[in-house]
Amino acid sequence: MDFLDNESIFDVSALNLDLDKAPYPSLDGIKPNKQYADLLLYDYAGFISESTAIFLYMYQHYITKGIDPNISKNLEQIAVQEMHHHEILAEIIIKLGGDPKLMNPRDQYFNGRYVDYTNGVKKMLMVDIDSETKAIEGYKKDIMIIEDPVVKNAIERIIQDEEHHLKLFESMLAYVTSWD
Repeated sequence: MDFLDNESIFDVSALNLDLDKAPYPSLDGIKPNKQYADLLLYDYAGFISESTAIFLYMYQHYITKGIDPNISKNLEQIAVQEMHHHEILAEIIIKLGGDPKLMNPRDQYFNGRYVDYTNGVKKMLMVDIDSETKAIEGYKKDIMIIEDPVVKNAIERIIQDEEHHLKLFESMLAYVTSWD
């Protein structure tokens, strides 16, 4: 299917890779491990984190509403999925014995300055591609360190979503580039 020829290019269901239907693994059986909890706090509320992604994509959703409603809708739906990842990480952090405050283990609170407030749809999408790429890299580093199979499975499932987001952003960028 050539997504660029499809009017609903940015309808998540049109680009769905069946990831929305793939179940998230159970979090039962996680054993307390403060080191793992601290590591995941960076993914939860660090510079490259689910918290940053939520605010970034919602900001972009608001900005793009009047430019392209389909892009705006897709950004909002990706933000909602990032909220689900945020919730999963919070549950994991708690089960590991941590506290899911919006701060990293160095007691640095999440900051709105982490959000890239770039304007211009093409530039925004390039920021999104970079952000998703870095998130995927960060999660892959986590699963090399974390030995708990339940936590690893949950992170691997989140990576699937992030890879799906990356493909969506690349498709949107190709579409926006055709505006030139």
